[in-house]
Amino acid sequence: MLRKVGLKGRFARAAELELQPVVVSGDAVVSKSGEIFEKPRDAAEAAQFLRELSGNEFQFVTALAVVHSQTGRMLSTVESSDILFRELLEREIQEYIAKYDVLSYAGAFESDAVLRFAERISGSYNFVTALPVSRLIVFLRAQGVDI
Repeated sequence: MLRKVGLKGRFARAAELELQPVVVSGDAVVSKSGEIFEKPRDAAEAAQFLRELSGNEFQFVTALAVVHSQTGRMLSTVESSDILFRELLEREIQEYIAKYDVLSYAGAFESDAVLRFAERISGSYNFVTALPVSRLIVFLRAQGVDI
């Protein structure tokens, strides 16, 4: 997953530019039965994603990496949530797509959808921010950031 979100290139670029000594990067995807759902290209694909997730269990996966650009020390993690969506009505899917910026979210949904559509959630609650904030604080402290 770290390679997928292009972290190595981002870290190298930050070091070249002599930016802040610590670089934070992360991303999220949804995975169902081995299929990866990234951000949809358009509303039609968003509707397709939500139909495929409807009534099914899937994983919301977040990756985080924190690297010290001067020492090259990298700390990284991948965390996931298991989410079961109830069966969604087509009307609900269309209303959700019309109301929210679904093209900005992996799997075409954000935390509000989880609260509306989920029957069960287990594991990490990083779907709320798509970033493991608690782990980020630990990593920043380990890299010498006073937070």
